[in-house]
Amino acid sequence: MMVLLTFVLAMLVMIDYHYRYKTETMLHFKNDHTLSIIYVVNHYNDHVQSAIDQMATMKHELIIVDVDGAFEGTLPDGVRHVSFESSPGTRTITRLFDAYRKGVNDATHPYLLFMDDTHMLTQLKTLNTLADNLSENQILTMKPSYPFREKHEGYAMFYDLFDDMQFTNEKINPHFFLMKEETVSFCELFESALNDLEALEYYAHMKNISIVHATNQRNLFKLDSGAGYKLKTRTMIDTISEAGRMFLFSRVILFMFVFHLFYIFAFWYWNMFSPFALIIVPITYYVAMYNSHRAHPINYVLLPMYMLYFDGVLIVGIIRKIIKKIGSIKPSAKPN
Repeated sequence: MMVLLTFVLAMLVMIDYHYRYKTETMLHFKNDHTLSIIYVVNHYNDHVQSAIDQMATMKHELIIVDVDGAFEGTLPDGVRHVSFESSPGTRTITRLFDAYRKGVNDATHPYLLFMDDTHMLTQLKTLNTLADNLSENQILTMKPSYPFREKHEGYAMFYDLFDDMQFTNEKINPHFFLMKEETVSFCELFESALNDLEALEYYAHMKNISIVHATNQRNLFKLDSGAGYKLKTRTMIDTISEAGRMFLFSRVILFMFVFHLFYIFAFWYWNMFSPFALIIVPITYYVAMYNSHRAHPINYVLLPMYMLYFDGVLIVGIIRKIIKKIGSIKPSAKPN
């Protein structure tokens, strides 16, 4: 009975994951809007050069914001180049918004796309569709798909899941979003107090600016940095340690909790239903994650092993979070 119950719970959390985003299908309007693309380059590689070369062939204006001289490639004709020097010790997200601020000063079109080198479009015609659907008092954003995970990268499946679950309907993907210039001015996006994502989302809701998630259809990918196991794991621990106060009540914790219950009861109370459940759950996981995460088939078979590994990463991240919290508490002055 417990195996069946936890099996149903596991299926429900995966169904919830699959349908929890309210995405909008973009219509093919006959509008002919032209974008000013603010493309921030923090690290140069072949993907960056390819993206610039492709976007430069379109009708849209392309403005490269070169952060700390990172761009080392060639600029096609008509592409504008803006240099930006970041301040040491600045938060990554704040530095990104500062770079956006620098680039938007050179924009000449009322429709703006903010993007950086961590994401790549596989279908450039998507830009035309998004631009033609963008309206006033609206922020149009898109959740990326993640790189295919090979056999040796199975540990990263739950890293991708954690990152992906941070994007709810109220969140903006800071690495890819569109706004009209009037909307930028209205929500004071580039005021000094509004140079991070949380502030932008807060003001968007306060000023009734709608945040619309466009259907991805695997047109937008989050690029793999090429980092190996150690750097990926260190980055994930840092991400967990910097998560918000409501992290312990988030969907990813619920997801992990239910999966633990399922595998514990499936093996502890082994019965005739257990083999069926242990086959169906990984298959459902694959189907639920299909648009965002894909991996080698053997990785889905080894799902419980990667889940236990992620437990360790999660615990280390939470401990580091607690240590940071304790370290930030200043002792009160002693009474005279």
